[in-house]
Amino acid sequence: MNSLRTAIKKLTQSDLSFFKVHLKLSKQKAINLNSNIFIDSYFPGLTNSFDSIHLPLEIVGPGDRKPHDLSRKILRSPGSKNWRLNGEFIYNPEDDLSRYDSLSPGDYAILIFDGAERPTAITMILVSKNEDLDFHLLISNEVRFISKNTMIDISQQELLKLLVIISSSTQYTNILDYINPLNNDTVEDVLYGRNQFQSEQPIRRKFASLTHNQLQRQMQVAQETGRYGEELFRTWLIQQDQPEESFQWISNDSARSSYDYEISCPFWIPSLEKVYLDVKTTKGDFNQPFHMSFSEVKFAASYRSYRIARVFNLGDISAQVCILNGISELSEKLLRNFSDLPEMVAIDSISLVPSQFNIEIDSVIQILSQ
Repeated sequence: MNSLRTAIKKLTQSDLSFFKVHLKLSKQKAINLNSNIFIDSYFPGLTNSFDSIHLPLEIVGPGDRKPHDLSRKILRSPGSKNWRLNGEFIYNPEDDLSRYDSLSPGDYAILIFDGAERPTAITMILVSKNEDLDFHLLISNEVRFISKNTMIDISQQELLKLLVIISSSTQYTNILDYINPLNNDTVEDVLYGRNQFQSEQPIRRKFASLTHNQLQRQMQVAQETGRYGEELFRTWLIQQDQPEESFQWISNDSARSSYDYEISCPFWIPSLEKVYLDVKTTKGDFNQPFHMSFSEVKFAASYRSYRIARVFNLGDISAQVCILNGISELSEKLLRNFSDLPEMVAIDSISLVPSQFNIEIDSVIQILSQ
């Protein structure tokens, strides 16, 4: 499901020659993508390929700079082991004629590859010792490059841990926004950010100036997460011996339905004749807020048997699922409150914290290998 793969590249003199201002350091004019990561771990289907892959490249940094949007290619020459991020030189942009001057050997590039079978886009976050000393030191202290390997795989959790630590410095608050595909699970999260329920004071946060392409990719990833959660829930029902003829995946045929599954005599409460259930998925932990549309709230208020399946902690081999009850009662209360809204004011969706609901069943989904 997850089409994002993240690596940290320690930039060498040869890598820096991709930037026109550093051409004197090497004749390579490209950034090496080590095959043990780029091919063996990320895109094994490219093992025997020599095709050039053209794709958008968005560069963040060094320092606190807006994204630099480019288009480049990834290729491997016949007889070469490694692939390279190649194409035209990267020039300093006209509105920042010294942007890449501070880069030096030993600086870092966080490379976020989008794409399942082959890369379709790259985001590159540059971390310069000269401009990003705190961030540079954090990577140097926390990340271990084995032997002479200059590129390592880093999990989403490890990357987010680094970014949360460094985001205490206002210079880096925008970086978390550039990796929203790793962090935001719904279209609402992408568009509006996550709600901060614990804060009594207004949140004043500097949001990154996302390009149209970035926003579209983030929304695509969020939609893929939701769809994958629905698929996993179906897998879980089968693993729990819920007869396949006893449930329907409604949203698979009707994307605008107010619920995802209709289940007859659910195995965890067989006394219920029918359950209407919506799947809310997050890659993060259980208590990440989820969204309900107004149509979902209205439907839930009408049926006591409405449930939410909270699918969370998505991993490579397993995920967790909790069935939540109490949705209908809260929805009724919300509708009463909404009735006092001024005319010409409408609500599209609301955010809810899962911990306020009762848990009917807490279980694990075993993810089947493809």
